[in-house]
Amino acid sequence: GYEVASNVPCKYFAASGLCLNHLNNHECIEYVGNKSKRQYVSKVHDIEFTQHVVDGWLSMKLPDFRPVEQEIQFAAVMDVEGASRGEIIEMPCILLDLKQGREIARFHRWVVPEKFLQRFLKNEHKLARTNAVPFPDALIQLNDFLIENGASFRQNKGVFVFCGDHDIKMFKSSCFQHELIIPPFLRKWVNIKDFALNMLHKKNPEASLE
Repeated sequence: GYEVASNVPCKYFAASGLCLNHLNNHECIEYVGNKSKRQYVSKVHDIEFTQHVVDGWLSMKLPDFRPVEQEIQFAAVMDVEGASRGEIIEMPCILLDLKQGREIARFHRWVVPEKFLQRFLKNEHKLARTNAVPFPDALIQLNDFLIENGASFRQNKGVFVFCGDHDIKMFKSSCFQHELIIPPFLRKWVNIKDFALNMLHKKNPEASLE
């Protein structure tokens, strides 16, 4: 059997005010964990609860870590979530100071998936009110967040870190959709999977991330 949890917000609902499973009275579920211990998660469709979860995450802070003496000082770690058509619906970021070995601040925005909504607004579905913002606004707010926290991404002073290349592809796709130029701070990034695999191969050439 599976362990059951019900403390995870539905990200589609949080970003758009609409979940097709919820709308059609179907279960909105997700399976998480590894093969030996999987968890059956029933998603929550409640804006206040969702904001409570986000506020909790924003209030957390990573423990300090060993400083790194290198040219790059700032690392913006992101794991964006996307809708079925490649639109970004969630934009979380943890900003790190690598030279001081500490977390600086956190950022989070729900992003309105316009293509997703266009398919259903014609049917006059009632949308729940959310605090999601359009992608261009979220991108501006991310840039403001970096500036307010003194993080420079010029002259190799900072880099974005993604878990795979799919995240940066979604950024490029969203910028193209909204006729935006990719901002300079997103033109250089690190795929942490490649970095981790290179480190593992130094110890074991047969290693993999499976």
